[in-house]
Amino acid sequence: MPAVSPAEGEPPDTGHAPAADILTAERAYLLQSREFLHLMREDVLSLKALGGDPISEEYLKAELYHRAEALKDLPGTPLFFGRLDYRADPPPGTDGQVSAGGPLRAGGSASPAES
Repeated sequence: MPAVSPAEGEPPDTGHAPAADILTAERAYLLQSREFLHLMREDVLSLKALGGDPISEEYLKAELYHRAEALKDLPGTPLFFGRLDYRADPPPGTDGQVSAGGPLRAGGSASPAES
């Protein structure tokens, strides 16, 4: 079967989306993420601090305040919801799992102190 050539002036189909489509999708994703961030903050601000005693209630109020501050949108700051992993393969001697302290070292410990 003969190969079908693209129409005059059209780039050949490489199987990849055009850069403009990718950027449009990424921008839409970021707008949606910022909206979800706003909704999360509004949800925290709507909560009432109901503690079992006055001291617990004040601690809860402080925690809710700090959580709401952490959820503020900083328009000049890029959104980041995950971990950047630049390695193609997991570090030698690990199974590729990551602990809260960072990549696991050989033997499964997360830090030299635990080795």
